[in-house]
Amino acid sequence: MKITTFKLSILIVLFSISYSYAQNYYPKLNNLFLYEEQESVFNNETVFFRIGLRKYFNKLFYSNLQTSNNGSSANSASFYSLKIIPRFIFETDFFDENIKLKFNVGDDSSKYPSFPVIYNEIVSVVDNFKEGSGNITLDKGTVSLKLADKLLSSSSKSSIEFLIERIDYKFKNNIFEIELNGQYTNDVKINKSKISKDSNRTMKIIVKNNTFSLLALADQKELKLVEKTITKDDFKN
Repeated sequence: MKITTFKLSILIVLFSISYSYAQNYYPKLNNLFLYEEQESVFNNETVFFRIGLRKYFNKLFYSNLQTSNNGSSANSASFYSLKIIPRFIFETDFFDENIKLKFNVGDDSSKYPSFPVIYNEIVSVVDNFKEGSGNITLDKGTVSLKLADKLLSSSSKSSIEFLIERIDYKFKNNIFEIELNGQYTNDVKINKSKISKDSNRTMKIIVKNNTFSLLALADQKELKLVEKTITKDDFKN
């Protein structure tokens, strides 16, 4: 069974890892989802996100997939549970050189360390266009965004990471809005707002009109950290 729509594409949590011996034993995540372009929810102005995710996912593997789907072709509700298999800690550029997506299997000492992912999604078809929402739950620290110093300021000399615990997303009118909920690894300063590393915070990704944006939320205000124009041609080898 292939997951062919926005499902799993938000495993904004799961993007490029180097090949490991796991490829000999486990299927690629890339072969499971975002496979049939004509069934995708992406249009010409957002398809770069789909192509980028497929490129990143090409080196990820999965196991223990469990699914439950209910509904018709026009409306559906889905549940997914699986394990993602990165071989070791790894980080890669995530649509911008100032953002790194980092994977960490922590203290897992098994031959092929993994981390669990659980998510739910609801999709409806309205006027021949798909819209919907979903949420993804992760173990904190298994996936993070590593941010360049130029994006956020911190008194610490160590790099700033945002540890993702939960992802909430929605897509409507060819706009994808993704909220990343978690914690910073250091105390940070956004504009004049100081944020403690011990408090739960939100970052947001918006994809629309050939543009990728990353925003940080502080004091109920949104600070745009990155806004970059990207097309599908940027992913050509």
